[in-house]
Amino acid sequence: MSFPTEPDPSNGRSWNTSTSAAINALACFVGTISLIVAVPLVILTFFDRSPLGNNESVVPFILIFPLWIWMFVILFHRGYVRTPRRPWGRSLSRGNAGFTTRDLLDLMPRPLRFVALGLFIGAWIVGLTSFRGLQGQPQYDSVTHRYSLNDHGSLLPVSHSGYLHAVALQNRLFLCGAIAFTGVATAVAIGEWSRHRNGQASV
Repeated sequence: MSFPTEPDPSNGRSWNTSTSAAINALACFVGTISLIVAVPLVILTFFDRSPLGNNESVVPFILIFPLWIWMFVILFHRGYVRTPRRPWGRSLSRGNAGFTTRDLLDLMPRPLRFVALGLFIGAWIVGLTSFRGLQGQPQYDSVTHRYSLNDHGSLLPVSHSGYLHAVALQNRLFLCGAIAFTGVATAVAIGEWSRHRNGQASV
């Protein structure tokens, strides 16, 4: 039994080049805009404020899911699928579940590999410190006009400044998650765009 040394894109016959190119271009655009918006917002959270209110992390975080769905489409199309249990260094044919970090890096343009890894590691570290500093979900009672932190049902009263700080930590946590995963998916989409432009897409 022989093992191919390169991914097998033989399922490319089902890949509509014009349609996939349009969807991929949209993924590149949406992912890039999401990062451009999210990174400055993370910086603003260190000042316990943001120009968009308390829910600025919602849209960038939700965009992770369609971007990662498209990334998986690219992975399967390109044949970057592997079995979790296999001899080290041997890639199996398409149709098996699983893929490695190296597979993702292979799909990214070389300069963007360092950018994506840097964003992922940096966002992960900042997000982790934010999580450790967050004592509960910030809440505001419009009836009593009091602020509190909800720690699994236990309410901890806080001042207005303490509430704003908790909101900033919460937004920073979700925004860092959005940056980490959006950076990876966008880099993969840009790599696919580059292959389409260079005429390397399967027909």
